[in-house]
Amino acid sequence: LLIGFRGLGPGEAEYAADYRAFRDFISQGKAGGVILFNRDHSSGSRVRNILSPAQLTALCADLQEAAPVPLFIAVDQEGGRVRRLTGEAGFSDLPSPAEMGRLKVDSVDWIAKERGMELRAMGVNVEFAPSLDLKVNPENPGIGPLGRAFGADPRSVGTGPYSQHRAHETL
Repeated sequence: LLIGFRGLGPGEAEYAADYRAFRDFISQGKAGGVILFNRDHSSGSRVRNILSPAQLTALCADLQEAAPVPLFIAVDQEGGRVRRLTGEAGFSDLPSPAEMGRLKVDSVDWIAKERGMELRAMGVNVEFAPSLDLKVNPENPGIGPLGRAFGADPRSVGTGPYSQHRAHETL
């Protein structure tokens, strides 16, 4: 079970009590992992759990310290418009799956390794990408306009370099 929460971790005033309660919940072994977001869409806040590389690293370390067993710490970092770690916040600004779909295999492999190493260095160990979505309906608002598909052909997407990249090996 991956659980979300509000707050940036230790030292943040606005959600300090909530974070302490969440950390206690984790210390009791009641959660197997957390999912982190950069924005809080329900409240309209532009910040939820992720502010900068240093803050994210400290948050992940603090959560792991509280846990009786190693936690899964997850983000959705597909690239392009679907990413929780943005270039504006100091993270690597990696291309979208649509952009990677136009690259050579070696380039896609390099991008995947870079993404995995960056996440691992900050303490994130679950990454919800790549998603092997197909761009079969360019008007689908959740796929085409967001650049989330590597392409439209299931054979090239499912057996091409995109499905074989190994970001998970570095996490």
